[in-house]
Amino acid sequence: MHRSSIALKLWFPLALGIAFLSAVYLRFYSGLLPVEDAPEWPAYTAYFALSITLWSVLETRFRIVDRCYEAPALAGWAWSLAQLELGTLALVSSAAFFWRAYSFSRLTVALFWTLHALLCLGAAWWARERARRGAATWIFVIGEGVDPDRVRRECLPVARAFSVRRFSGVTEALAALDREPQNCRELLVAVPAAEARQVTALAEALQRLPIPASLAVEGLGFGEVHATTSFVVLSTNPRAAGAFDYVFSKRLVDLAVSATTVLVLSPLLAAIAWITWWRSGRPVLMAQERVGRGGRRFLLYKFRSLPPASLADSDRRWSSPPADSWGRFLRVTGLDELPQLFNVLKGDMSLVGPRPERPHFVEQFRRQLPFYSTRHRLQTGITGWAQVNGWRGDTSIARRVECDLYYLQHWSLGLDFRILARTVAGFFQQLRGARVAARGAADAGRL
Repeated sequence: MHRSSIALKLWFPLALGIAFLSAVYLRFYSGLLPVEDAPEWPAYTAYFALSITLWSVLETRFRIVDRCYEAPALAGWAWSLAQLELGTLALVSSAAFFWRAYSFSRLTVALFWTLHALLCLGAAWWARERARRGAATWIFVIGEGVDPDRVRRECLPVARAFSVRRFSGVTEALAALDREPQNCRELLVAVPAAEARQVTALAEALQRLPIPASLAVEGLGFGEVHATTSFVVLSTNPRAAGAFDYVFSKRLVDLAVSATTVLVLSPLLAAIAWITWWRSGRPVLMAQERVGRGGRRFLLYKFRSLPPASLADSDRRWSSPPADSWGRFLRVTGLDELPQLFNVLKGDMSLVGPRPERPHFVEQFRRQLPFYSTRHRLQTGITGWAQVNGWRGDTSIARRVECDLYYLQHWSLGLDFRILARTVAGFFQQLRGARVAARGAADAGRL
């Protein structure tokens, strides 16, 4: 761990003690505020002990110190810090609610957490400024056509000093990776478009390094790539997968939206189940084994659109034809995916994320496509960046993986809501198209 990271790791819990003592002094002993009763120190000491324990556990779990260096702007990191402060406050307050023997001063609690947040922000600003001045970042450039300054501007979130080494090809860079550069806290390997299809060995070498390392690959397309950058950064330490927002806020959104949607659409779910049973009998639902986050397997639920005889081999067949016109309608509109809302409630999936695949095809794609396994660092989803960009059904798997990697590196709650909005809009477009096709078929039948 970098020395400034160690300093932050020690400072943040120490700041809790400073903020706590300062808050108690300002509220009860400074003379600035009226005091009716002196604080009961055993109760306040227990409150502080629980606070520092929970805060330290959550900080470690959600990598708040590490993300201080990774966030593109201090304001973005401050939002993660605020969520951690509020989350810890909520947990400690919930525990204090059952402490009937004593009522804590709300002003003291507010001062405590506000002062701690300000102390943490000040320390984070100092650490980021020190990182900008230090030469702890190395950029390995392959070939002569890549400008290191452009790589730094487009691919490094915090503008800081860096050292550069050039290599004529991937083989020479791989040899250099066996010897970790001196004073290196982070490594970025810039790969030109001509070498973009030879990154598998580089990715494996970077994953073995004890420091955060990334590939900046030029020329990969992800549908709606921002015009301000020509590189796609593929990290061995994806920021989204361990972010506080991703683990905590995303799960809250998943639970709220999926539970509400199930309640609102329960008549539609019942109608689809009844029509499926009426047209083609049982089973109404089909369950397929899929691979989720971290390689964990789970059963994914869908309304059955296949003939009952095709269910047995559907795990190894890439695409099976639907049972009838009703099955085609369910598949085209995506209504067959609605039971996956229960997978979201169970925690098997998220609303938005890479689509989970069957184990047989996961093994096949993992051997064929670079970075395919990286997508499993995220929670799989009902819809995703690949699906809203048209890569669904019988389309290119390589393009889907590229979209999943883009989502991994650019995840935010805002992007999730954007994908959900585009998914809903796409559903109504598909529904309108299905109606037009059905009306055309009926007119042709009458003629």
